[in-house]
Amino acid sequence: MARLKSVIAEGFYPTPKSVLPRIANLVTPSPVLAAGIDPCAGEGKAMQYLAAQWNLTPYLVEINTQRGAECRKVTPNTLVMDIASVDAANMALVFDNPPYSDREKGVRDELF
Repeated sequence: MARLKSVIAEGFYPTPKSVLPRIANLVTPSPVLAAGIDPCAGEGKAMQYLAAQWNLTPYLVEINTQRGAECRKVTPNTLVMDIASVDAANMALVFDNPPYSDREKGVRDELF
């Protein structure tokens, strides 16, 4: 059943808002504006928050067209395509969600 839920969600498991400040505290903000990319941006909300905390210009990549449209509300620096086609060599930081598991009980088991 967990696999079916993942297929329905198209692999979309947003980083919980409550976790974002904890993640932000793990990285020292850039002293100058730098580029940061989220290769699986979802709706772009996590990177929007983190980019503000870390002094980054956010670049978002999302394969799903509906979520890509949400990302474009965050920044015009959005590509709606598979990350495998993107050259992100000049990015100062890459943010990607930790792996989440949705077990039979519907409980996520990532550790933080």
